[in-house]
Amino acid sequence: MSDAQRLRDLVDKSYERCRMTGTFPDDFYSIFLPSSPKVTGKFASTNMIEQKKMLDHGIRHLILFYHEPNSITSAKMVELGESHARSGMNIEPELYDYFLEALLAAVKENDPQCSDELLGAWREVASHGISVMISMWDD
Repeated sequence: MSDAQRLRDLVDKSYERCRMTGTFPDDFYSIFLPSSPKVTGKFASTNMIEQKKMLDHGIRHLILFYHEPNSITSAKMVELGESHARSGMNIEPELYDYFLEALLAAVKENDPQCSDELLGAWREVASHGISVMISMWDD
């Protein structure tokens, strides 16, 4: 098993444990939204029920994209990148740091098997996809 596959499997299993709590999206947004006035502003008129579903889909795609950047996962990352770009929702690159830190904090709260190694795996897996999205911001 490659290192990429091992990390992806660690994160995938962790995310399933997080999802089983039933509170992961709420915990994530309770950390993420107040992390910056800019973040708060971006979600001012957002339907949070739908947003929580999109968060789940986005995290799943980040995990898949890390190990298997095939045509399907790559297309989804391009779609996410375009929707978050300057010409879309204008999610500035610096806001992804808040996203990542909130994601890690929510994992820590929701995964009973959380460890420093696991958080490092999450950071690597998520950063891989986030870097693609950031690279598309100014296109």
